[in-house]
Amino acid sequence: MAGTGSTASSAKPSTRMARAAAGSVINISPQTQKTITSTETLLELIDWNRLSPEAKAVARRIGPMLCEGYSVKEIARSLGRKDDWVSARIRILRDAIVAQVSEQLDGMEADLRAHIEKLVKVA
Repeated sequence: MAGTGSTASSAKPSTRMARAAAGSVINISPQTQKTITSTETLLELIDWNRLSPEAKAVARRIGPMLCEGYSVKEIARSLGRKDDWVSARIRILRDAIVAQVSEQLDGMEADLRAHIEKLVKVA
């Protein structure tokens, strides 16, 4: 089994899944970036019920193997699929999570800016 003794296998399963899925960059302001201190913080922002049926299926079918540290090649072999098929499914899940978290972070940033503006007016 892949991942034995690695950092990926020592983290919590939900953390490992998020790290595997969050392979792209979320474009947010530096102020908001400072509030995101860990993968666990990002996981709290994900509403798994809002994911598309396809992204949910990927999370259920491939997510556990990603959490265990299996490589794309190992996952593909165990599912009887090609590496490209597995990579495409991981991209679907990653993109869905990144889009949702990015949307929520935008809302948090807007709320924070509004709060700061109120404080500035009071001072």
